[in-house]
Parts: sequence; structure tokens; C-alpha cells
Amino acid sequence: GSATGIVFDGDDAADLLTAMDRALALYHNKTAWSQLFQTGMGQDFSWDGSARHYLDLYNKIAKRV
Repeated sequence: GSATGIVFDGDDAADLLTAMDRALALYHNKTAWSQLFQTGMGQDFSWDGSARHYLDLYNKIAKRV
């Protein structure tokens, strides 16, 4: 219930093709695809969310200095 996409390692065409095969298999499983879609669409990709993450990171770094 936490996946938001298809991940793959590597940097060649075979790695990408393997990931695409997994994505197509997932797409044909309507229940799993719907869960992935809903989880992904529920993510906060706004600048407000990004700014909060950067501010938290900067504050952690500042405490170490």
C-alpha cells in the first residue's frame, strides 16, 4: 500500500525493458494498479512539501555545525 511507481536499477536497455514488463503486468492487475495509482496520486508534490523537507534538512545540518 505504499508503492508509488516502478523502480529499476541499472542503466541499460535490458534493465528498462524489465521494468516496463513489470509495469505492464501490474497494469493488467486492475486491483494492484488501482492501489498504485491511488497511492501515487495521494502524494504531496507541492512546493510547500518540498520546502518543508529542505527546511528540516537545513535545520538538521545547522545543529551539527
